[in-house]
Amino acid sequence: MSEDLPQTPARSDLSPSKGVAGRKTKYNDRIAQQICLYVAQNMSLREISRQPGMPHWDTLKIWMLQHPELRQTIEAIRWLNGTEYIAEALECYKDVEPDSEDFPAQLALAKAKAATMLTAARLMELRKPPRQILENEDDLS
Repeated sequence: MSEDLPQTPARSDLSPSKGVAGRKTKYNDRIAQQICLYVAQNMSLREISRQPGMPHWDTLKIWMLQHPELRQTIEAIRWLNGTEYIAEALECYKDVEPDSEDFPAQLALAKAKAATMLTAARLMELRKPPRQILENEDDLS
């Protein structure tokens, strides 16, 4: 079945490319740690794959399936990022000055920013903390 498909990736002008695919990136702890640092900076996997020295987006997804520790670490970091969105949503109102002339505009902007942050947090499934977070909580007891 795959014999019917083009064996080289298409170029941006949608014509077949003549080059060969890039060399396969091997999983290692250094790259995995850098991926986690990028995730901590709120980068998506697609954005990470565009960084110099990082593997292709498809490779990142495969690594997340093949290496549960990477996937779980990324889930925990994203959960922490989501809780930060909630804190940042509350901080949106700190800059609003009730006595200023443009108070309604400041308030509207703060509400819009807070709503965006809360929506992002809501999408991150914050109800159930990842296993690593729960394990650390048990250690504190």
